[in-house]
Amino acid sequence: MISENIQKILFDNIHIYEEKNNKDYFICFSIGKNHVPEYEEICFRSENYWHLLACKLHEGENEQIYAKCLNGEDITKYIGIAEGHTLKDVYEKEKVFKGVFDFVRRAKEVKIAYANGADQDTFTMAIGKDNIVGYGRPKGCNTGLMFPKSCQTKSIGRITRVPKKILFILSKQKTESKYTQVEYIASKKEPFIHNQIINECFSELELFDLK
Repeated sequence: MISENIQKILFDNIHIYEEKNNKDYFICFSIGKNHVPEYEEICFRSENYWHLLACKLHEGENEQIYAKCLNGEDITKYIGIAEGHTLKDVYEKEKVFKGVFDFVRRAKEVKIAYANGADQDTFTMAIGKDNIVGYGRPKGCNTGLMFPKSCQTKSIGRITRVPKKILFILSKQKTESKYTQVEYIASKKEPFIHNQIINECFSELELFDLK
């Protein structure tokens, strides 16, 4: 069970998460112009929301409790603080969440880095700046879509000295098989650079249906 103060934190932030819930994102990034572009796919589902704020669902069906939270209904008896976390963690992770979770709106300022060393036990890839959100795949999976795993008070510079810049971001609904929406392009001088990169580097993926 959680306090009303923690419930308010979940209420206050769920609308930020809901903007991405049930959507998938294709993020293309690179160290610089003369480097080969890379990509990752990220998915957002309701069950991943709680742990970003150091909480966990311990009673009830996730979709129902998520809907209650979205509607501002009492969920205190259904949610607990996640194992190994404290009330302090909830407040710290909220600050991180508000600061860097929305990587689309903050695409110009955030960077990307792959985890190494001990970080690999917690996440595979990080997006952030002064703080990060870590992303990963289910245990035992080395391919496929990543999902958000944790908010951390760790700068991207502590993960790598050479973080990667986001070149463009595409999105789709989880029910769609191909990416249909352009969410962000880094270069205003080259508004169709994403099409060029896709044609040169990712055409074999057959993941795109851009107008």
